[in-house]
Amino acid sequence: MNYIVQAVSAAWVTRSITAAVCALALSVALPACGGGRPDRVTWSMIFHADAEGNRDVMHREVVRLSTGCSGTLIGPRHVLTAAHCVAHSALIPTVSVDPRGETADTRFTVARCHIHPLAYGEPTACADGPSPGELDRGHDLALLELHDAVPPRLGHATPVLLGANDAPENWVDRPVQLVGWNRWPARYGEAHRYQGWNQVSNLDDGLLTTRPSGRVAQLMGYTTRSGNSGGPALARLGGRVWVVGVLSGGSGVDADEPRFSVYASTFHPDNAAWLRRLVELNEVH
Repeated sequence: MNYIVQAVSAAWVTRSITAAVCALALSVALPACGGGRPDRVTWSMIFHADAEGNRDVMHREVVRLSTGCSGTLIGPRHVLTAAHCVAHSALIPTVSVDPRGETADTRFTVARCHIHPLAYGEPTACADGPSPGELDRGHDLALLELHDAVPPRLGHATPVLLGANDAPENWVDRPVQLVGWNRWPARYGEAHRYQGWNQVSNLDDGLLTTRPSGRVAQLMGYTTRSGNSGGPALARLGGRVWVVGVLSGGSGVDADEPRFSVYASTFHPDNAAWLRRLVELNEVH
C-alpha cells in the first residue's frame, strides 16, 4: 500500500511540476508540452497584448454572468454568450467584467437580450424559466445589450467575430482556447478564470467539437468546468484573436471515451447572418 501511495504521490508531483513549467513556457515550445508549432501558437495567446502593449490583460474581455455562465465582451455594450445561459433563468442576468473584485462599477445590467431563433426551434425570450424546448447546440447563442457601455479602463480591445467561413476540413486539428469563469467562486476562495487548450476534432452543421490538445491539456485532465458555458473558443488567425465558437457543453469521461467540448460556431451561415444583423442593428464595433 505504501508503494502505491508513493507512486501516486510521485506521479502527482511530476504532473504538477510539468504543468507549472508549461504554464510558464508561454511562447516557448517544450517537448513535455507537446512541442511543435501548434503549441507555440496557442501558448502565445495566454498573455496577448492590448493596444498599449500590456501583456498581463489575461483575456479581460471574458466576463461572468450572474446566472453562473461566462460571456465575451464583443463591443462596449454587447456580450456574446450561450442561449441556455439566459433562457432558463427566472431573471435577466447582470454582467460582471471583474469577477475577482466585483463592485457596483464593474457590474452592468442588461437592457436587451436576444436568443438565436433556432436555438430552441422557435423564437424564445430570455428569462422564460424552464427549458422551452430541445436545445440545438449548433445555434446555442445569445447576445446581451448592456444599459451602459463598459469603459476602456475595464475592458481592453476585444476579440472580433470570425467573418469568413472556412472549409470544415481546414479546421480539423486547429488549436483553440476556451476561456471562462467557474460557477462557484466560494469553492476556490475567489473567482477563477479557466483557460484551457483544445483542438478541433470536427465541424458539422454549426457545431464545433474539440478535444484536449497537447501534453499540457492531457496533464490537466479536463477540457471544461461548470460555469464555462457561454465562454468563447478563441483562435489566432492572421495575427489576430477571433471568437470562433461559444461553449454549449462539455464532457469529462473515462479514458475509454475521450473528453470533448462542443461550441456553436460563430461562422456557421445561419449564426453569422444572425450575429451580423444584430451587430449592424445595434452598432456593435
